[in-house]
Amino acid sequence: MLAFQQGDEMAFEQLYQRIRRPVFSIAWRMLGDAATAEDAAQDILIKVYKSRHSYRPRARFRTWLYRVAVNHCSNERSRAWRRRETSDEGTVLRLLAPPSSDPVAQTQGSELARAIQTALAALPPRQRAAVVLARFEGCTMAELATAMDVSTASAKVLLHRGRSRLLELLQPHLGTTARNA
Repeated sequence: MLAFQQGDEMAFEQLYQRIRRPVFSIAWRMLGDAATAEDAAQDILIKVYKSRHSYRPRARFRTWLYRVAVNHCSNERSRAWRRRETSDEGTVLRLLAPPSSDPVAQTQGSELARAIQTALAALPPRQRAAVVLARFEGCTMAELATAMDVSTASAKVLLHRGRSRLLELLQPHLGTTARNA
């Protein structure tokens, strides 16, 4: 980003190749719909491009990027809620393709993926962001706090509450060993 900021256009191409998938991943997990996530990811990448002159490396670039992405997706969800968009047709509800070619395993994996996506969508936005960034993007607690613009203690609370609520929502889909763990 610093090279791009200094006028190296090829640096943005390299940056784009590195960040496009994580940006889409965050958007998809925050918004729950592939088409909406694709649009949001493009908007986020445009924001990154346009912010080259105002970007200041106060934290790791990845942390700054996650903050931009989470804020954008939160705003998108708010706009959608205000418009009362409740349609979930076309929602992509798979997190990972099951590694097995067994149709039973694929069906179970698909059902669990739908349950996880539904449970994530049911979390309050800040808890959802904490879970997505920590679990799916591998953010440290310090990165999570910076990306969400909260203290480390608040980030821990948001993550704990998000994980706890997610576990509650997923209980019907978990096996008996997971319930007793």
